[in-house]
Amino acid sequence: MQRLRVDLFPSSDTDGKTIYVGRLRFPGIIKFDKGAAFLVYTSVSGQEELHICPLDSPDISNVFDYYNVQRIRINRSRYGNLPVKLETRYEKENTGKKFYIGKLEFKGHVDCEKGLVFLVFTADEGEEELQIGVLDPEKLRKRKINSENRAA
Repeated sequence: MQRLRVDLFPSSDTDGKTIYVGRLRFPGIIKFDKGAAFLVYTSVSGQEELHICPLDSPDISNVFDYYNVQRIRINRSRYGNLPVKLETRYEKENTGKKFYIGKLEFKGHVDCEKGLVFLVFTADEGEEELQIGVLDPEKLRKRKINSENRAA
């Protein structure tokens, strides 16, 4: 099963903790009526990634059946972002590398034409979360202007 892959880039939040930011833009939609699974890989510096695939994918459904853990979580989502709870998992080869899994099911879809931003919060153990928001073109413009000013 082919997974949609989004590169993640480390950044800092207002408390100075590391968060990961990824952006996705394409002329299509992501349907959530049958569910979507999110896998977040941050253990290897420079290779941080978010994978998105249908929840009924054979390689994903087994992971959720095996790790069927329910926890009450605090909703830290702001700005109307769509929150996805993440659970910590470790690779089976005992490498100590961890990754995060989350799932989302609702009767709807997300339009990717305008662009999406993915914010991954993993600094606070037990409160790991992925937030999905609409890309703000003004923020991209400001970032581009700041980059050009630094280069000058």
